[in-house]
Amino acid sequence: MQRKRINWIDLAKVICIWLLVVCHSGQRGMILTITHQFFMPAFFIISGILYRPKGVKNTLISFGFPILLFGTIYIVYYIGKMYLQWKHGALLYADAEALTFAEMCWGTAINWLKSFIFSSSPSVFRGYWFVATLLFLRLLYEVNVVRRYKVAIAVACILWCCAEPFLPVPSTLVSFRPYMVISCLPFFTIGILLTEYKVDVMKGSFEWKILISCIFFILTLIQGRPDMSLHQYGLTYAVFFINALLGSYILFNICANAPQNRKWLIHLSNGTLLILGTHGWICPYVKKILSLPVLHTSSPYLPLFVGIITLAICYPVIVWADKKYPLVLGKLRPKAVKIDSPNTKVADQK
Repeated sequence: MQRKRINWIDLAKVICIWLLVVCHSGQRGMILTITHQFFMPAFFIISGILYRPKGVKNTLISFGFPILLFGTIYIVYYIGKMYLQWKHGALLYADAEALTFAEMCWGTAINWLKSFIFSSSPSVFRGYWFVATLLFLRLLYEVNVVRRYKVAIAVACILWCCAEPFLPVPSTLVSFRPYMVISCLPFFTIGILLTEYKVDVMKGSFEWKILISCIFFILTLIQGRPDMSLHQYGLTYAVFFINALLGSYILFNICANAPQNRKWLIHLSNGTLLILGTHGWICPYVKKILSLPVLHTSSPYLPLFVGIITLAICYPVIVWADKKYPLVLGKLRPKAVKIDSPNTKVADQK
């Protein structure tokens, strides 16, 4: 039985990946504070909505190949950039004068390999923590016991994250990639529950949605800027969790009332993993070009344009990969199925 494509999710995924690129392009101020309240939690909620058990092997293949591909591209880019800085004497590296470039490359490569499992610099690629956490979540949910007691586990994770600031948690444990699962699992579980109980997230009167929006902005002002990747949740994880749900609710409702089912949206939605894996080396060059005096780009809004152009650059590659090599996008080729009607359409909305 084929799943019906949820059109508003495509737009929500594209907005979330665009906001991620914007944040990594140096966005500052209130825009950054607002977006950090909800866009990563919304990503995990959407992933939960779309989640279906695929087996450990398929999960490892669909995530492992893109991670290795984009990680290799990023480390080659990183070392190439490091070489140019070293050649011009502008390399900021510990004991750079006492080491040869080959020794510096070796140290960088070791740290890169460590970053697959531990938070390290350089990372596998910009935003890798999200992909790694999503992979661990999917593997965890392949266990029947976890799926059966998912609500209790999610509540336990929330309680742990609330108590974490008051506990002597070792820094080594915090830097361990799978540890991120604890703070992200509740949002992933919310998405699964929305699907299981067929909850209509668009329900609610106009007045109700205005009230939720007001509460969201008030909590945002109180919270300050959280950062899930750094385990920073503002006042407390409980407030962050509630505000993230409110922000996601607002986002989903906006997307549901916007134009949908656009072909370009579907392609970008399918290519979020490619955008995530490549934006780290595309954005700096786009930003340099837009920063040229001749363009007169307003600096406070520069990252917004960088995000749009980065998605536009990735778009043709996504279209090509979707047709030729879907595994690059983290999608396995579907097995041949018997189609009763020539009008039957199969939607892939990982």
